[in-house]
Amino acid sequence: QVLDESLILFVAGHETSANALTWTLYLLTQHPHYLEAIRNEHRGGDLSFTGLMQRTMTRQVIEESMRLYPPAWIIDRLPNEDDGVLGFSYPKDTFLIQFIYGVHHDPELWPDPSRFDPERFSETAKRTHVPYSYLPFGGGPRLCIGNQFAMLEMILVLGYIARHFDLRSITMRPEIQPMVTLRPRGALWMKVTPKYA
Repeated sequence: QVLDESLILFVAGHETSANALTWTLYLLTQHPHYLEAIRNEHRGGDLSFTGLMQRTMTRQVIEESMRLYPPAWIIDRLPNEDDGVLGFSYPKDTFLIQFIYGVHHDPELWPDPSRFDPERFSETAKRTHVPYSYLPFGGGPRLCIGNQFAMLEMILVLGYIARHFDLRSITMRPEIQPMVTLRPRGALWMKVTPKYA
C-alpha cells in the first residue's frame, strides 16, 4: 500500500500540477497584465501556508486556468452497488464518466466560457457558482486529497516565475491533447527572459 500511495503521489501529483502550470503560463503570455499583477502580489510578504493561500490574484489565475484546461478533464467511476442520482438509476458495475471539461465550458454555468477571466474566482463571484460546476480536483467525498498541496506548490512556482522572468509565447495556438490528463499537443514554446528589476 505504501508503494502504491507513493506512485500515486509521484504520477498524479506531478503530471496534473505540471499540466496546470503549463496552461497557466501560456494564458499569462496572452494576458500579460495578470503576470504583472502576480509579480506585484509576490513582492515580499508572508511565506507561510496561510500567507501564500491569501495571494488572491495568483490563486484566481490558477483556478481560471484549471477551469479552461482542467488537468483531470474526465473522471471515471465504477459503482459497487446499484445506485442513482437526480432520477437516473444505474446498476452495479456501470462504467460512469464525468466530463469535467464539458462542465467547465458549459455556457449555462459559465457565461462566455472560452474567455479567460480570473475574476470569476473572486470571493464574491464564487458565491454565485452553481454547486459542482467547478471540479478540477473532483468533488464530494472523493475530492482529491492533494488539492491544497497542489494549489500551494502552484502558487509558489508561479510567484517565483513571475518575480524573476518575463514570458512570451512562441506557440501561437496550442492544441489540446486529451490523454489521461489534458496536455498540450507537442511542445509549448516560450521565450523566457530573466527579469533583473
